[in-house]
Amino acid sequence: MKRYVILLISIAVFLSACSGINATGKVKPEELLTEAHETLKKQKSYKGMITEELIAPANIGEKIVSTTKKEFSIIRENLLAKEELSSKTTGNDAEKYLPEDTRTMYTEINPENNKELISYTHYLDQWSKDTRIIDVDSLERFAKDPIFDQDYKWKEVLGYKDYFKSLEEGEKQGKKVFILKATVPKEEQLKELRASKDLDKELLKSMEKLTTDVQYEIQIDPETKLPLSILKQFNLPMTEKTASENKEIFEYTEFNTVDKIEIPKEAKDL
Repeated sequence: MKRYVILLISIAVFLSACSGINATGKVKPEELLTEAHETLKKQKSYKGMITEELIAPANIGEKIVSTTKKEFSIIRENLLAKEELSSKTTGNDAEKYLPEDTRTMYTEINPENNKELISYTHYLDQWSKDTRIIDVDSLERFAKDPIFDQDYKWKEVLGYKDYFKSLEEGEKQGKKVFILKATVPKEEQLKELRASKDLDKELLKSMEKLTTDVQYEIQIDPETKLPLSILKQFNLPMTEKTASENKEIFEYTEFNTVDKIEIPKEAKDL
């Protein structure tokens, strides 16, 4: 009887391992990436954090570290958003010349003209207002005309979806996640630069020297197919022997929990 129980447990463990392999083995990374984006577009609202970090070599044994963080809440239907941004630079006395920067930004569709998007920024105890014309008739606009940083990042990632060949299972905060990885080679990015009609030859030469391979890692919830994070990493050449380390992390923390965003009266009165 004991041997029979052990045999059943062994079979169960084996089948569990196989199901874990099949869970990712039957899914194509590029299809999962597209599905995650489509699922994201169906959410009424979401919250998250963007972190950008740059580490650059300075004097011998020293480094300059620049960190920018943006916490965001967005209601997609009416493009109502609140973003709180902070940036800080440390190392090699950089704090003396680049003080910590904080600002708060709000975005809304003009209540009197739904073709206008209004942005309000609070910086150094003052409010400023900016207006741009945009097509707000269809949610499909986000694929063609990005509005928020998240939209620009998805447009970038989906443009390279064929490079996502690796799909693995992992864990995030104790929960199973799908992990998609890609390396976009320098030459692929140079193709886009060279095809651009907006760059003159001198600027193109400069950008060619700065272009490098880029690594992406995207985490997706296996059950909801919602994206959890987008990581982008690359090293930017500074001299023949040195390069800066660059990292961008887009994290989604909550979905469909934002019902209301209030823009301060002093901003609306501008």
